[in-house]
Amino acid sequence: MVLAYAGETAYLIKHPDKITDAYYSSVPKPVYWPMFILSNLAAIVASQSMISACFSIVKQSQALGCFPRVHIIHTSSKHEGQIYCPEINYTLMILCIGLVIGFRDGVALANAYGAVVIWVMIITTCLTTLVMLLVWNTHVLLILTFFVPYILIEGVFMTSLLTKIPQGGWVPFAISAFFLTVMFSWLYGRSRKSAYEAERKMSLGELNQMLARNTVYRASGTCFFYTDLVNGIPPIIRHYIQHTSSVHETMVIVTFRTLPVKKVLPEERFNVGKLGSDGVYRCLVQFGYNDSQSIAVAGDEFVASVLAKLKEHAESTGEIERLDSAAEKGVVFVIGRTILKTNRNNGCSAMIGEAFTSKDPKKIDGAPTCSANYQTINESGSTQSLTKTSLGSAQKDTPPNPPSLPNEVIANKTPSATSTTVDVEIKDHRGIQVTMFGTLPYR
Repeated sequence: MVLAYAGETAYLIKHPDKITDAYYSSVPKPVYWPMFILSNLAAIVASQSMISACFSIVKQSQALGCFPRVHIIHTSSKHEGQIYCPEINYTLMILCIGLVIGFRDGVALANAYGAVVIWVMIITTCLTTLVMLLVWNTHVLLILTFFVPYILIEGVFMTSLLTKIPQGGWVPFAISAFFLTVMFSWLYGRSRKSAYEAERKMSLGELNQMLARNTVYRASGTCFFYTDLVNGIPPIIRHYIQHTSSVHETMVIVTFRTLPVKKVLPEERFNVGKLGSDGVYRCLVQFGYNDSQSIAVAGDEFVASVLAKLKEHAESTGEIERLDSAAEKGVVFVIGRTILKTNRNNGCSAMIGEAFTSKDPKKIDGAPTCSANYQTINESGSTQSLTKTSLGSAQKDTPPNPPSLPNEVIANKTPSATSTTVDVEIKDHRGIQVTMFGTLPYR
């Protein structure tokens, strides 16, 4: 490479008018086409190295919680580092096409490339110095012997490129600033979320106290709460109980974790434990980097696997019977907060929006037709199941016009003296139910 650059420099001294095409102009005509083919093959190899490096950097950033979640495919069953990321691959493709179309000139691309190369060298020198200092525990004199000469040489190259920044060298800085903003925003949001959950997580005593209240109704069925909180009880359970005044007879707090191993043995996939309250469990689901995580999607296979593991740790036959009975009566998955923004003429979603915004329950009857299964809990504690056409009516007949959207809407309505708390779950085509909370006036 040094010889190639020295040859180009000597050629430009003699032919300064060839600066826009110095490399190919300096190649002798008899070997022009072989050099052309070899140069393109070298460019392909270099681009593949850059793409693979991007995949690895994104994966490591995700592991550190510094980058939004993207789909990562492991292409090798033997090596963890051989991965493919479709989103990053297409992003690189769009950026490359955009740069070629935007610049329309090899000089601007060369300026952008030169700025990238020299800054990569400077960053590599600084990171290597940190490794020598913190990891290798190298003597300070040896570190200075390495750092000072390299940073001086690279600094001279960097200052010579400052004039090229307005002529295309600004592009890598703009791209870096964009991704840096994305990463800092994601890291800030994740840290705020973790701090919120850590500060407001429930203690076991608080959970037992809430469940012991006479105002809390234990509905039949099983409820799975998804959370990133490994230690402690997430605050979403407190909000759920406060807004619905009910909790299912079997409640499982689920956390997913990916381990730095290729595969996790099936018998080690689910780690379960019983919390203090009757019917409340904790489940940690572990995956290897090469494991298929399709079971992580809420579905029958996931429910059966968790319940089987819970029954293995059951303390009595009665507890096993309660788990089986709760699973037969229905399963709900609470995966977080979901906001639906739709037009009021869009079927089920419009009806739900009407239910959460209307101050007059009579107006809810005018919402678009959608089948909803209700379980009303009377003051005496008895229950009544209804199938209604909208959130404001109480007709036992099925709707004459089925909903156009392929979603199943389930609502649990608990009347009180002044209001009706409605707990709505939507099951989409993937079988995932999302819980939303709201309060309606009750008359």
